[in-house]
Amino acid sequence: MGHRLLRTWAAVAVTFGFLGVAVRIAWAASNPMSLDAGALIVLISLGVLNLYCLILYIILRPTRQALSSLFFKTWFTVTLSSICGAGVIHFVRFLPSPQCTPPFSPVIAGLLLAGAASGYLVALWIVWFVLKPEQKRQ
Repeated sequence: MGHRLLRTWAAVAVTFGFLGVAVRIAWAASNPMSLDAGALIVLISLGVLNLYCLILYIILRPTRQALSSLFFKTWFTVTLSSICGAGVIHFVRFLPSPQCTPPFSPVIAGLLLAGAASGYLVALWIVWFVLKPEQKRQ
């Protein structure tokens, strides 16, 4: 992404998507809820905001050196872990709820959780083992 226009366009596209997510989260937070649901909304909001910042960082500074730095890898891992943690909390809260109607809802929720866990492990493997810093030539 060497062109400034392309980077700006990508940043605007990501911003529109995340604004839609932010509006949906704010709408969910405006309803009366229990304390644990409020905590889940806060976790999801922080995860979405952090993910937005992470994607903008990738769009605006896509150098191999920046993406293989310890700072980026740690940031990526913390962001992904918090989002997956919120997903697990949501899954655990969803199963005993009245919206979970057998037989398909628990199966779909389990498949989504398994897919998220698998994707989480693949993303961590790519970030920590594939994106290695460039070796300096002697």
